[in-house]
Amino acid sequence: MIYIGIDPGSHGAIVALRGTDIRYMDIDCSTNDAIAFLREQKELAEQRKEQIGVVLEYVRAMPKQGVSSTFKFGMIYGELRGACLALGLPIIAEPTPIKWKNRIFGGRIAGVDKADQKRMARDRARELYPQSAEWLKRVKDADRAEALLMAHYGTQQAGR
Repeated sequence: MIYIGIDPGSHGAIVALRGTDIRYMDIDCSTNDAIAFLREQKELAEQRKEQIGVVLEYVRAMPKQGVSSTFKFGMIYGELRGACLALGLPIIAEPTPIKWKNRIFGGRIAGVDKADQKRMARDRARELYPQSAEWLKRVKDADRAEALLMAHYGTQQAGR
């Protein structure tokens, strides 16, 4: 089974998790490369006769976020969600950030600011998947960590 975690946004990330094999893709403003990555993962799964499950973070407008950035964020989310549907990639979960983070961190995020949540994500991803440490070194790699943790969340959903 391949679990794909998607942290949408103009600086988000996508991670494909298959056992201990982890592949990642940074989302840099355009979704074209991200959609190509999703297509590659589907082709890989078909070749190996494996299933795919996508965990796509459910996003919405946030307080103090500008209208333009909110619109852009929503567009990227919609494009990625539409690509998953068009490619026939089943979305097995669309948790809000609070939902998946509470599950991954055992409810320890209440009152924790965003910067600390990002640090916690990098630390937890490296703890669960030590082989990811090389590409989770920098502070700006937190989106990769969150996408990996969403893929991990998918493995937990499948076990229910």
